[in-house]
Amino acid sequence: MRGLRNPLKPLDLLPPEAEERVHEASMRLLRDQGMVFEEERALDLFRRAGQKVDDGEQRVFLDPDFVIETAARAPSQFLLEARDPDWNVTIGDDSIVFAPVSGPPDGLSPREVQILALIARGLSNREIGRTLSISEHTAANHIRSILRKTGCSNRTEAASYAHRHRLASI
Repeated sequence: MRGLRNPLKPLDLLPPEAEERVHEASMRLLRDQGMVFEEERALDLFRRAGQKVDDGEQRVFLDPDFVIETAARAPSQFLLEARDPDWNVTIGDDSIVFAPVSGPPDGLSPREVQILALIARGLSNREIGRTLSISEHTAANHIRSILRKTGCSNRTEAASYAHRHRLASI
């Protein structure tokens, strides 16, 4: 297993009453302003857990008790397992990890995200090819991959997917 360890103890940067004020303000923000989750699966999980979900904005308004109870059940660490166990990474406790934390949904490549945005703008395969300096055939191959990865049946569904995942303006 790979990884670095932090030998230092956590620092108390704020007095306890200031920590409590920060915590209370955070809970108010999560309750009143909510948080955007772009994955339908996540929205459904929150909905089933009894949280208020605004589907139009993909925003979840989190009850403070729910946040506290859920956080209390979270493990102090977990293992991200790679295909090659030598590349497994422990997250949590005193582990230090340097890794990207986000990326396109459903395993889309950066090029597929570009093409998906062009589909959302209504471009044809030929126009996509011209725009990106690739062949029409290569554009079609990327689009087939996009449809497979996203579970979309056609370009119209793909365009809708791009808008739902805020990829249409990239």
